[in-house]
Amino acid sequence: MDKVIMNFIHHVGIFSNDAGRLIQFYKEKFGFKNEPAQILPESVVRPIFGISCECEMFRLTLDGAVLEIFQPAARDLLVEGKTPAGCNHWALVVEDKVKFCAQLEEKGASVIKVNRGEHIVYFVADPDGNKIEIRS
Repeated sequence: MDKVIMNFIHHVGIFSNDAGRLIQFYKEKFGFKNEPAQILPESVVRPIFGISCECEMFRLTLDGAVLEIFQPAARDLLVEGKTPAGCNHWALVVEDKVKFCAQLEEKGASVIKVNRGEHIVYFVADPDGNKIEIRS
């Protein structure tokens, strides 16, 4: 199988129990701009992040850099004994995400595939559990 080319890092995902505080910080200090927020249903959140509630996702952009800030609906929610705050995942852009994920699986990686409306999102976790989203 031909190697799929990795193009660039697309975004960093951050969990917060106070998304408004982070949004204000990144807008005021760095000049990020808001995009429309989205509600991610539990059916999408649970298989990716292991959280049993919906999350509001805020996307901030600046010169090609993207931050996705996730705020769980259950703000006192615990994940593996800790508050779901901080960097949660980063996203890698490749030429062909389906082919790239197949290559990862051939190498023994476990790929998480979640149906999100009209498309499927793909994630893989490193040995420490850090998640990498694979995008095309």
